[in-house]
Amino acid sequence: MKNKIKVVVKRPQEKAFVAEIDKGLASLQNFVDGLIECVEMPRVKNVDIILNEEGKLLGLPFNFFLPEYRDVVAGTAVIAGFNPRSGNHISLTDEQIEQAQRYLEHTSVRSNSEVFLAVQLGFDKIGRFNDSDLEM
Repeated sequence: MKNKIKVVVKRPQEKAFVAEIDKGLASLQNFVDGLIECVEMPRVKNVDIILNEEGKLLGLPFNFFLPEYRDVVAGTAVIAGFNPRSGNHISLTDEQIEQAQRYLEHTSVRSNSEVFLAVQLGFDKIGRFNDSDLEM
């Protein structure tokens, strides 16, 4: 099992789930269906969100908000642990899995109109992104 890592996968309009995937770039590119971009997950230490770098440009369906970055993820995303010493992705701990799933539950896109409102009027207009709602 040394060649696998435990991650959380979040597909648009679906509930996040835990999966074991192969380590490495090819596996991550396969999950996000393209070139990858890594973004530090808000509120969860040493965890990355791996997403399709061109997701919005390709018109992939909206998945979840990143209100801390005033952005939204398009397409499938993989959430993995990150080892700052080696620079490699590693398995998530049980606590990190719980934190990531709770975050994704609160920030999942419910409709395209919600994305439009957040972008046009501001993320602060979407009431469910208050700090108290996103507490870990």
